[in-house]
Amino acid sequence: MNIIDAHTHIGDIYTGTQIQYPLDKIPFGLVSILELLKFNRPYPRSKKNSSRLLGDIAYMESCKRVQLCKPETYIEIFKKNGVNKAILLPIEPNVKTEYVIELSKKYQEFIPFASVDFSQTDYLARLKFNIENGCKGIKIHPVIQKIHPEDERIANILEEFSKYNLPVCFHTGPARAGFIKIDAEKFAYPENFINLLKKFPKMKFIFVHMGLEYYNIVIEMALKFKNIYLDTSFQPPKTILKALQNLGCERLIFGSDFPLVKQETTLNILKTSIKDN
Repeated sequence: MNIIDAHTHIGDIYTGTQIQYPLDKIPFGLVSILELLKFNRPYPRSKKNSSRLLGDIAYMESCKRVQLCKPETYIEIFKKNGVNKAILLPIEPNVKTEYVIELSKKYQEFIPFASVDFSQTDYLARLKFNIENGCKGIKIHPVIQKIHPEDERIANILEEFSKYNLPVCFHTGPARAGFIKIDAEKFAYPENFINLLKKFPKMKFIFVHMGLEYYNIVIEMALKFKNIYLDTSFQPPKTILKALQNLGCERLIFGSDFPLVKQETTLNILKTSIKDN
């Protein structure tokens, strides 16, 4: 079986800091316990203020997990889990597109996606260069990149990008970009993408995480907009099962968000979902 993990990261996506001492394995912590015991979404729900502290702990552990950044370590883990290839999703300016392109040329297991540094005036030219240099899609993270989906720069990007007939991958659902609460944490709420979906009806949108706790809204959106695809990261078996029953397997994509989530966690969840279906 040819298994492709459509959602992995390499490097420090949060701060862009160069990693001096890469880890050889994912460190054990609260997220590990949640993965083992709850077999559920590794991050605590964020609907109540009381979960802020748990979210801070989870964010801190995520910052540690991204220290697992040696390509050789990734490939060893892929082989152990039966994964043949993985899409690397950079998040500019913290992790550069050029870096994942370089890795994909050196290691056949990696497939590069592009990102965009919205602070640069030549972001459209850079995107065109990266796509023509081998990138198979584009990743936009409204929270970490602090850009609202209705920002005109995103519309400009998708207008240029539409000519390539490649997918655009959006983080969806509330997320953290640090310990201090900021407005951008709400930028990736599902309803913020409605106008983009209407404006680009032929473009393939991959909504990673299925909107997290807003998965019901995202599944309803996917029933209306046939160009929405959902990745499986951060979701428990019951949510994936609901998505399968409503959308079919053609609209679901295996993505783990490795190393923020152990690849085997999502694979086990998928096996449970398929068994229940």
